[in-house]
Amino acid sequence: MPGDSFRFRGGCDEPGASWEDYRRLYARGGEAFQEAGNFRADITAIRLDRVILFDRRLRGLRHERRPEHVVANGFDHFTLQLNLGGSAEVDCGDGFQALAEGEAVLLDTRLPMRLRLVDVHLLTASIARPLVMAAAADSAHGRFISPARTAVLRRRMAEWAEGDPIGLALEGPRLLLIMLDMLRSEGRRQAGADRLRRMMIRRAVIRDYVEANLTRRDLDPLEIAQACALSRATLYRLTEPDGGVVNFVRKVRLARLERLLADGGAEQLADFAERLGFADASHMSRQFRAVAGISPGRYRAASREDPAANAARQRWTAWMAEFR
Repeated sequence: MPGDSFRFRGGCDEPGASWEDYRRLYARGGEAFQEAGNFRADITAIRLDRVILFDRRLRGLRHERRPEHVVANGFDHFTLQLNLGGSAEVDCGDGFQALAEGEAVLLDTRLPMRLRLVDVHLLTASIARPLVMAAAADSAHGRFISPARTAVLRRRMAEWAEGDPIGLALEGPRLLLIMLDMLRSEGRRQAGADRLRRMMIRRAVIRDYVEANLTRRDLDPLEIAQACALSRATLYRLTEPDGGVVNFVRKVRLARLERLLADGGAEQLADFAERLGFADASHMSRQFRAVAGISPGRYRAASREDPAANAARQRWTAWMAEFR
C-alpha cells in the first residue's frame, strides 16, 4: 500500500482485527459502541494535502463525539459523510435523522455529534477548515446535501476499484475538488474551483521540491520560492494554513519519518534523522512525539508487533494530529 494509506478490516463474521482494535482506532476522535452484536468494519484510508479520505463499509456501530471529546482532542476541521449505499443516521443535537442513500452531511469537529451506522458504505472526507470556509457560503454543522448535488461524486466513486489505495490516491485531488464544488453556492463555483486548482498545483510543486531535498537542513524560504517559480509572498500565503514555510517543511519531514517507522525496518534512528534533515536523533524524536504522542522507537515497535491493526491506529493518530 502507499505510505500515506492504510487498510483496516475486522468484524464478528470474518477474520481480521478485533472489536477492541476498532475501538482503539476510533478513540482519537470519540467513542465507538457496538449495536446489535454484528460489528463489521472495512476501511481504506489515504492522506492527501489537507484532506484525508476514508472509504468505509461499516455495520452494527455507533460513533459518539461528546463535548468532552471536542475539548480533549482539539480537532478543528470538517468531515463530509456521503452515504454511498445502506442505512445510517446522524445526530447533530436534535436527535437522530436518517442519512439517505446518495445524501451527504457536513459535520464540524468543534461540535458534538453522533453517527449510527446500521449497515452502510460511506465516503468520509476530513477536510481542513480553511478549504471548507473558502468554498462554502453555508458551512453549518449538520448541513445536509441532496443526492442531486452529490451525483457527480458518486459517479466518480463508482469508477474506483474498492480497496485500491493507489487508485484512491490518484483520484483523491479530483474528489476533493468535486466535494468543495458541492458545498459552493452557484455563483461562486467556477471561480472558486479555478483558484483551488491553482492552489493545489502550487502546493504540490512545493511539496515535491521539499521531498526531493529532505536531507538538507538548510532549506530556506527564498530558495524554495525561487525553485518553485513563486514570489516569497505567494509561498508564505500558500503555506499559511500550515503555520508558515518552516512548519510546512517540518510536516513533510515528519510524514516521511512516519512512513519509514511504519515499515518497521532495522535502520537506526540516527540514520533517519540524517536522511530527513533533522538536527539529530533527539531533535527528531521531540518533533515526532509532539505530533504522534509517542516516541519514534515505540511507534516502530508497535508496528512490528501487530502490523495491520497498529499501523492503522498509529497512522490515523498521526494524521489527525495535523488538523489540530
